[in-house]
Amino acid sequence: MSNLHQGKGSYAFALNSQGVPIAHPNTELIGTPEKAAESFLNSRNPRLVEITQKMVAKRRNIELAQLDGKWSYVAYTPLREANWSVALIVPKENIESPLQALNLLATVLGGLLLVGLISAWRQVQATI
Repeated sequence: MSNLHQGKGSYAFALNSQGVPIAHPNTELIGTPEKAAESFLNSRNPRLVEITQKMVAKRRNIELAQLDGKWSYVAYTPLREANWSVALIVPKENIESPLQALNLLATVLGGLLLVGLISAWRQVQATI
């Protein structure tokens, strides 16, 4: 699980069929023989509860959710080999930052194209 990541701040976790974390970078959330772990179904974060319900129901999806105080994409899928689900949390900026540079490039190219079209139109008008 520790090898599943997508840039800075991303992490993966696995839940069992009751929504209890069995793998998580925050080891305090994982149970021990002395202390059982709390199910994410009992979380104070309603979005985490909603996502956990879908994971326990063996659904798969990618959703935008506010977790740990920041917006992140949550991709989750059930495992075939066990009655578990795996989720990958990727901060929103990890995905959208590269897209902002692409949007800027498209805007600049669109502006240059517009200037070129106006210049061509003026050339045509001047020759008429």
